Amino acid sequence: MIHSAGWMIGAICVGAWVGAGSSGSGAGASTPIVTLTNPSSNGQVVNTLRNSEGFPTLGAVNAATGLNRCTVEYKRLSDSYFWNGTAWISSVFAFSPTITAASPSPPYYDFRENAGPSAGSMTSGAQYLVYAECVETNGTRTTATVTVTKA
Repeated sequence: MIHSAGWMIGAICVGAWVGAGSSGSGAGASTPIVTLTNPSSNGQVVNTLRNSEGFPTLGAVNAATGLNRCTVEYKRLSDSYFWNGTAWISSVFAFSPTITAASPSPPYYDFRENAGPSAGSMTSGAQYLVYAECVETNGTRTTATVTVTKA
């Protein structure tokens, strides 16, 4: 996995993020294309979640040769700590999101990760990176990232 980029996520969270867009890498029939649909790049996390709730993340993958796995990471940029589901730690920590077949499938898949940082664990004004990596059955990897700010 490439961990220097940050976090990966895949989920829908209505009302918790403001903004639009995501970045990804990968193109062509043999390279999976990963898109993060929530949160959005340059968005803001607002305090609509209870302090104990982690924000969900949504994403989509086009994996022509079949999907092997996806991972999601959440990274606090101020100190490069990673969210492990309960606390920020110095070691890289990756979640395995739930993957479901989309229509038409294959090669389309959706992923969702609900273990993002809780509002209470995030610092106002701080930036966070969400990093997603997906691997096709042939070993081809691709990533997508978004950066968000806690309101």
